[in-house]
Amino acid sequence: MDVMKNVPSVQVDIDGNVTLRNSSPTSRRRAPTSLTLDQIPADASRAWRLLPTPAPNTNASGGTSGILNIVLKKNRKAGYNGNVRAGVDQRGRINGGGDINVKQGKFNVFANGFIGQRKSISPGTTTGIRSTTTALRTVFTRATTMSIRATLSSAGSASIICWTPQYISFSGNLVHGHFNPYTNSDLYVDTLYPGNTQSSYTRRLSTSTGDFRNHGGMLSYKHTFPKSGEELTADVNYSKGTNTIIT
Repeated sequence: MDVMKNVPSVQVDIDGNVTLRNSSPTSRRRAPTSLTLDQIPADASRAWRLLPTPAPNTNASGGTSGILNIVLKKNRKAGYNGNVRAGVDQRGRINGGGDINVKQGKFNVFANGFIGQRKSISPGTTTGIRSTTTALRTVFTRATTMSIRATLSSAGSASIICWTPQYISFSGNLVHGHFNPYTNSDLYVDTLYPGNTQSSYTRRLSTSTGDFRNHGGMLSYKHTFPKSGEELTADVNYSKGTNTIIT
């Protein structure tokens, strides 16, 4: 999220929703996903590529919204490989994960897991003036929105080379998270009557809690022909996500 906020023409809100030129780009982790930026584990990612003007064969929505391509880390060495990662952010939230890769002959299996926390703070102020037939009212609002999220993510893939010109692979992911945003607002109101001014102060606290779940998978097939540059590919994608908020 911190990196994407500094990319020109990209806007990221406190909930991790991304817009590119006022449209939502397609997010891809091998297959399109409905996850927001805040729900995708950063430490399991090898590269984030933004395609503002994707090629016609990428099937971006409307052809103008673009594609945000997230490339996950993957160990391609033969045998058994794995690693473990851990970290902490500037607000004391922890994260950690690990992955393992098994490659023997024509079979390759890869899996990773991630657990992380994130705390976002967004302060802001607004001022408004309202006029009626009897009074002039000035409203000044100072609000701080804080969102705390915890995410558990896992992903895996399996590849099988049936014989030389053909290749079959399957990949899937499962994400579960919990978030607890709340907003603390200070509301100042000055009402100007002829010859008299009345002031009031109100503190407002609003809280909510919610969960999000996402799971999906992709089955891919590839056949290469003897002539250079000729190949046949087919993909089947499945993705389902839910987002529940309790106020």
